[in-house]
Amino acid sequence: MLMHRDIQSEGSEENLVVMISPGLHMEIFTPLSARLASAQPELQPGMAALKELVGKEDFGKYIETLVGMRRDGEALRIITDKELHRSLLERNFIASLKQAFGVSEVRIISLA
Repeated sequence: MLMHRDIQSEGSEENLVVMISPGLHMEIFTPLSARLASAQPELQPGMAALKELVGKEDFGKYIETLVGMRRDGEALRIITDKELHRSLLERNFIASLKQAFGVSEVRIISLA
């Protein structure tokens, strides 16, 4: 994707021009629980338990917005979109994640 700013010299108007490759398409973000239901149904009981532990509001705000989640034996691997999201999860939800999914290790990785 190529982006550039077009600043008009006669006024204070600024336009952002975005050119998208023909091979790319935009998709609406689907909540994590919906993606896991079809891709990894074995995680559904853990997701339900986590929702009960952290509450509906925090679950929607911090868990449903995750990029991905995978269980690997006794470890849960989580991918977030930003470092801030990763930090919040590590600070507030590690114990709940371990309890809900019955794992001894939670590793959280951020994309940015």
